[in-house]
Amino acid sequence: MKKLLIPGGIMGWTALEGWSFSDRAAHRSKPKDTERGREQKHEDDKSNLFCIQINNAAPSGRRSHGLQTPAIHNPELYARNLLLPLAGDQRLIEYATCDTESTAARLCALGAEKGPRFSFRYIPKAVLIRAIESRFGRHLAENAAWRLAWEDPQCSAHLGIIYIQRIILLLCLGLIAGCAVMVPAATLSVSLWVIGLVFAAMTAFRFVLLGAGLLGWRPIHYPAQNDEAEETTANGTESPVAGACADLPVYTILAPLYDEPEVVPQLIRAFSALDYPAECLDIKLLLEEDDKRTLAAIEALNLPPYIELLHVPNLAPRTKPKACNYGLAFARGAFTVIFDAEDIPDPDQLKRAVAKFAATGPETACLQARLNFYNPRDNWLTRQFTLEYSMWFDLLLPGLKRLGLPIPLGGTSNHFRTDILRAIGGWDPYNVTEDADLGLRLARRGYRCDILNSTTYEEANSETLNWLRQRTRWQKGYMLTWLVHMRHPLRLLRQLGMWRMLGFQLFFGGTVLLAICTPLAIPLLLSGLVLCLDPILSLLKFCTLIGGLGTLSLCVIAGAICRGNYDLIADIWRTPFYWLLTMAANIRAVWQLFQCPFYWEKTRHGLNLLRKSPMG
Repeated sequence: MKKLLIPGGIMGWTALEGWSFSDRAAHRSKPKDTERGREQKHEDDKSNLFCIQINNAAPSGRRSHGLQTPAIHNPELYARNLLLPLAGDQRLIEYATCDTESTAARLCALGAEKGPRFSFRYIPKAVLIRAIESRFGRHLAENAAWRLAWEDPQCSAHLGIIYIQRIILLLCLGLIAGCAVMVPAATLSVSLWVIGLVFAAMTAFRFVLLGAGLLGWRPIHYPAQNDEAEETTANGTESPVAGACADLPVYTILAPLYDEPEVVPQLIRAFSALDYPAECLDIKLLLEEDDKRTLAAIEALNLPPYIELLHVPNLAPRTKPKACNYGLAFARGAFTVIFDAEDIPDPDQLKRAVAKFAATGPETACLQARLNFYNPRDNWLTRQFTLEYSMWFDLLLPGLKRLGLPIPLGGTSNHFRTDILRAIGGWDPYNVTEDADLGLRLARRGYRCDILNSTTYEEANSETLNWLRQRTRWQKGYMLTWLVHMRHPLRLLRQLGMWRMLGFQLFFGGTVLLAICTPLAIPLLLSGLVLCLDPILSLLKFCTLIGGLGTLSLCVIAGAICRGNYDLIADIWRTPFYWLLTMAANIRAVWQLFQCPFYWEKTRHGLNLLRKSPMG
């Protein structure tokens, strides 16, 4: 009798031919139905730990092969191929599997001609996944948390702000403070010049991006209006989206969830609505192992067989990118996409991504789908958020792509070639904007990111404090990303080249400088006017600030027009109040950068989801 301990519920399995469940300890007989026995059973149920007993005497569950393969010692290969070694020696290895035929072929592809024979023992898929997690879960979680730090520590945020950067920063702050005490008028004048140059540079850069985005603009694709979707190839011709299952690869979807019970039903409906063959889908719901509320919401649903549930071990850091890395170890698809808990992607998005990848060639490692909101008119905050998103994903990111500059990916709807994603180490678990960091790391490796003309709809934050927490995390992540990749500027220059290095400094570095300068700009400019320190020059710089904000407003209006949200343009007068909130988030981001750089402020979803969702 072979025994395999696995933690967690097994979705109601009680007994199948060739195996059965027992209580917690494999070496202990089941307690009798006494008061003490019932207490022991209650403790076992609380720990939720079961034991699979695989009976050698059940020949129907076992299948032997004369093929030979060496023993596999890589847990990721077991996770990816849904294999689990049960017992073995130098002559025979027995594996648990949920598909004996395809597993034999995968084992032969992984192995060589030399090695022991193997046989298979069939167990249900859900049970097998939990068994693999029990055996290798902690190893996979440690790999998810530390792989990038082990392989490329200088591109990992786990070091935070390194020592030399702290020294430079302290020297700069000390110099500014000393000058402010000794020559306050000159210090104020120089500060005004610096702020004016920052805003002038960012104004010019935004104009260039706006022009590039408008020149390359294509009408937004809406599947309801155009079911026969087509994508533009690299040479400008149209390529129809593949439709037959035989022509479509397996597509992995990673959906990290944490304390999201309200949005689970909609997420499952959105996945069920995808226009992609079910047998080609490999969907992973990634739950933290202590997230009981979300687990209960999922278990209350009847999940289709192509949706799998993974339990991310409770290992620091508890971040979304670590969960994605854990799910990546189980990914079986040629392509991988990440969706957030509240997302509703266009039904044909996966097919369009496959066609786009085929049209652009192997150097394109990632496609960023457009993002927008399904509740843009809930209140003034969601209207401003929608205007900003339309500008960002419909104009600025396409402008970066057209200029050949690195693209900071959005946090969702990133479509990857799975082999490339694994090769570069996946996501950085210590970076709270792991998406933007990943786009830059791809550029440093020589890969390209492109824009996919398909939209994923999210829930716009409708509560101010919730929005503030989310924006603080984004701004902190951009600052941390810039600091991480500027640890070795010459190395970065060699990898990116002069043109992309300039784009990185303007986009990432400019974002950091704006986050620091904007809260100081208006007080310093007003001080210059009040103190009559060259009032003409101060007025000129004030006009530069207003011009920069006006350029940003122009970009916002252009984005609204491109998306067709004409009625939201009338809300542009509230944009200054939105910028004040952004400045508050910038101040919090700077504080958290030094106090808790890896802290992931949770964004609460589902506030207006059920009422506003088109799926409902």
